[in-house]
Amino acid sequence: MKILVTGANGFIGKRVCELLEEKKIGYCSGTRECFQMDNIESMRKFLIENSITNIIHLAARANSSDEKELFDSNIVGLYKLLQALSGTSVRNITFASGNNVYGELHDKNIDEEALCIPAEENIYGLSKYVGELLITDMLKKTDISFSILRIADVYGPGQKYGNLIKALVRAVAQHDVIKLYGEGKRIRDYIYIDDVAEGLIHASINELNGVYNLSTGVGTSVKELVNIGIELSEGKSSVEKFELDSEDDSRIVLNPFKISNTGYKANITVKEGLRRCVEEYK
Repeated sequence: MKILVTGANGFIGKRVCELLEEKKIGYCSGTRECFQMDNIESMRKFLIENSITNIIHLAARANSSDEKELFDSNIVGLYKLLQALSGTSVRNITFASGNNVYGELHDKNIDEEALCIPAEENIYGLSKYVGELLITDMLKKTDISFSILRIADVYGPGQKYGNLIKALVRAVAQHDVIKLYGEGKRIRDYIYIDDVAEGLIHASINELNGVYNLSTGVGTSVKELVNIGIELSEGKSSVEKFELDSEDDSRIVLNPFKISNTGYKANITVKEGLRRCVEEYK
């Protein structure tokens, strides 16, 4: 087995490669320097020459300020990669999707059979859902298995996106004021970067097939995050509250039951994950 990790320079990709190294699992870091993502033959040549059997596909753009660039990367790039698999030794692809494919109107934990309705303004979520459909359609009549992992809200040291966690960690590490907007009702399923990397590797080496939620199954409100932050600061940070005319009270928590049946479990609590983030920040 040899795994290609696309997007190896990204937040999740770097940690996946580090864990593969620690586990002594053969892999290649897939970056723009390795092959041309817009050139099918360049990718096919790389896959063959490096005897790639499995792919963890993380290469994607998250910033939706340039829709064309995002779609070119997340949809067109994936389409060409799937075309490049023909004639190679690749037998499994693990695709990193996200919880935003489900939309936001949920009052209970979401399982994989839930209807996917990405919010119209969430171009990234839409691109991920289209990616899921592409993989399903293009690989269903081949011998290549695929796992689609819908990942909950990822956080951890060095993250580029996720302003809420970043701001909280910075305030706690610097013993600064923590800003709370409204009552902090919004609830999300936060999963630490190490648990995400472990889940992606688990899906790849076991060559899982189908759609899985990669999550903790535990919802944490913004107010609860703030309270954890105060505790981690040992009371050295304070809370400044801002009133809102209308507040986001959406809830997105994924049910991890299906992937747990394959032997995977997220182990790091939000409190422990935030503690690690604060330590790394210092």
